[in-house]
Amino acid sequence: MADESKLAFLEKLSRKQTAKPGWSFFVQQYSGLLLHTIREAESDYDQVLDRYLYVCQKLAEREFKRLLSFQRGGLREFAAWLRAVTRNLCIDYLREQQGRRRLPRAIARLSALDQEVFEAAFWQGHTASETYEKLRGNHPELRFAQVLESLERVRTVLQPWQLQKVLDQKPIPNPVSPVSRSGEDLLEQVPDGRTGPEEDALLQEKANLLEKAVAELPDPARLLLRLRFELGLTLQEIARLSGLADHRKVHEELARICEQLQGKLKGRGWSG
Repeated sequence: MADESKLAFLEKLSRKQTAKPGWSFFVQQYSGLLLHTIREAESDYDQVLDRYLYVCQKLAEREFKRLLSFQRGGLREFAAWLRAVTRNLCIDYLREQQGRRRLPRAIARLSALDQEVFEAAFWQGHTASETYEKLRGNHPELRFAQVLESLERVRTVLQPWQLQKVLDQKPIPNPVSPVSRSGEDLLEQVPDGRTGPEEDALLQEKANLLEKAVAELPDPARLLLRLRFELGLTLQEIARLSGLADHRKVHEELARICEQLQGKLKGRGWSG
């Protein structure tokens, strides 16, 4: 009887009017099993979260078709089945990731041209002039000034420390270093954020403090922060993935977590 009651969420998932609470129950009850299964093959925290999100998205798509395909049994059978499904989905994730990289959420919101500029300059390491030459084949009317403006937009939506994380800790090439063509004057550089060495060092110190404070948070809290501030998901999207009741509950949880972080940082000498 206890097994049946704990698997009752499957019945809820099959009905549109009760699917949301059914999914919330599943996320709260089985996130630990999903994360444990993923960690068996991956130790990097960011990669674990990426795979966890992928697994949740796949389990929820097509009105929870995968979950509803479970042949009725007890909790033990369901847990074993779910572990197997999770492992298979992680393999699918790796196959999908082979040979391509996912654009950061903030970049994906920009124009197609801005996305091409981002890939050429920050992923492929081209200078501003090289980016211009590379893209001009597909954009005959493209002007160099447009490339500079595009790079500035990219730098506006993604700060250097964010780019460092996006690029898997690889050094970020300077996409706007001065270049010369056939003795012409050096081309104008995109502003570099208007900070000097001291300001950069201070920003890096604060980034390190923040990273350490976030690392001390429990997994559910870190997941919410990642969904909102790194991946840029809306409150409604986060509610669906995390199993929280609605966007208001997500907002409340994020506010609580941020307040907790603020207390940690102040205790470690954070100012400003």
